[in-house]
Amino acid sequence: MKYAQHRSSYRQKSHTIPWKIISGVLLALVVLVFIFLMIKKDEEVVLEEQDNIEQVAGLQIELVNSNPIEQSKLEYEEIELNSVDGSGSSGVARRESDGKLFTHVVIANLAPIETQYYFYEGWLVKPGITDFFSTGEMFAREDGKWGLVWEVQDELAPDDLSDFTEVVITLEPRDGNKAPSARHVLEGEFK
Repeated sequence: MKYAQHRSSYRQKSHTIPWKIISGVLLALVVLVFIFLMIKKDEEVVLEEQDNIEQVAGLQIELVNSNPIEQSKLEYEEIELNSVDGSGSSGVARRESDGKLFTHVVIANLAPIETQYYFYEGWLVKPGITDFFSTGEMFAREDGKWGLVWEVQDELAPDDLSDFTEVVITLEPRDGNKAPSARHVLEGEFK
């Protein structure tokens, strides 16, 4: 009798161990699938935000050839940027302020560069005075052009941004130097 009881309890234990292992593996799979889906969702959000930035960069400037009635609803200043280095580059810069937010956008046809070693940078300059600031590194767009979007809340702007009428695009080496390069590629001025 002892042998029979021992044998039956052994069988019972052997069946519970595989179920614990199987349920543990299934739980781990569910957790892994959940983590994978969350990572994929985060990547889609990042891609969507990048698309929104490119859309903002192209939206205003690409309206140049659109319906004049639609243009009249937008209050902005737009200028052409001309090559100053003989490269044949060209571009368009736009600025606007709704009283709360100042937005500056540049779309340019620029020569390809080794982005590992160089980048294009935008600058707003106050004429007659050596007062200027960077509007950031330009990004390569899917259509082969280069774009830049710079925004600041009017209340946080250090100066009256309408005084910064000159737009300069420089070719900068990736050397960590924050000062503008002497190599100007494009220039233009808001009236």
